[in-house]
Amino acid sequence: MESIKNDPLIGLRVHVGIDEDGLPYPPKLPNGTITEKLTVKGTPYHLYLVHLDKPIRYVRPEKARDWILTDLLIQPRHKGYDLDLLLKKPEEAVTVMITNHSNGVYFAIGGVSSEHPKSD
Repeated sequence: MESIKNDPLIGLRVHVGIDEDGLPYPPKLPNGTITEKLTVKGTPYHLYLVHLDKPIRYVRPEKARDWILTDLLIQPRHKGYDLDLLLKKPEEAVTVMITNHSNGVYFAIGGVSSEHPKSD
């Protein structure tokens, strides 16, 4: 994989939500920041690295193993969709595949959206 450092999404604050992971009630993830864009050499595919604001304990349903998630790799689930939509339509979520960056294991389908400012 090759890293691309000059992408407009790098630095964007996002929320990644888990929709399907084999659990009846998937855990809520903390917000994070897109820190890197990775391309798979020789393919049109690219992934984004999201660094979570704080580590979260995650138990894989089928393995009953604990992971401490700090960084996620996300990529659009549907062909023709791109995470650039987060800049064009920040109110909309993009459906993504979610991978644990520390071990490269894909574990969930979810959505990513721009982090909304907190209201008082």
